[in-house]
Amino acid sequence: MNNQSSNLEPIIILLLLFLVVLPMFFVLRFTEDIFPLNPLIDTVLPEEFSEDKFYSIRVGMSKEEVFKLLGKPNGVYGNEWEDEDWYYGHDGGCKWWDFAWFEYEIIFDKHDRVIKTERYAIAS
Repeated sequence: MNNQSSNLEPIIILLLLFLVVLPMFFVLRFTEDIFPLNPLIDTVLPEEFSEDKFYSIRVGMSKEEVFKLLGKPNGVYGNEWEDEDWYYGHDGGCKWWDFAWFEYEIIFDKHDRVIKTERYAIAS
């Protein structure tokens, strides 16, 4: 009987591997989630950018003040008839896994003054 139980150990280990570990790997691999040890691990940001600087932006600041503080945005959207949105952050910072990434948005009014800031986690 003792010999039979030792023969079953590799089978039990393999069974656990296929029933527990591999499904967990596939769920994690094909879904993006925030990496708790470093939430910004998959976010590419300009060198000048920091979250502290982003959170120091206040309603009423000018585009020039924001540019001096955060540097060039990754994207600018809007036109002369609408508010203008500046975006910082894009995907691709982590080379070994695909985690969620963050985008930071600053919205300016027609007078080039900050009216709102937002931070989004993006998982696609």
